Amino acid sequence: MEATDWVKSIHKKAFNKNMAWGMADKIFPTDYEKDETKSAGAGYNVYRHYKLNPDCWISDLGTRLEINIGNTTINIWIDENYHQFVTEWAGL
Repeated sequence: MEATDWVKSIHKKAFNKNMAWGMADKIFPTDYEKDETKSAGAGYNVYRHYKLNPDCWISDLGTRLEINIGNTTINIWIDENYHQFVTEWAGL
């Protein structure tokens, strides 16, 4: 196995789904659209950009967005309690 075959996995947190999609917009290389065929088969929404790179996609898994770009997977976990935790931890 080549070193380039390894998959890099990154984990981030968001306070809510809107924040997660805002983060995804900054990470994903371009605009995207819902892939109706993949979404129906997967049971959750899958978004991709067909012309730029059909091998890059975003999966909306409810509690997280999974962004796949090449050998990198970025999970943005959606945790509404995270905002309260950060606020309490910071003493705000």
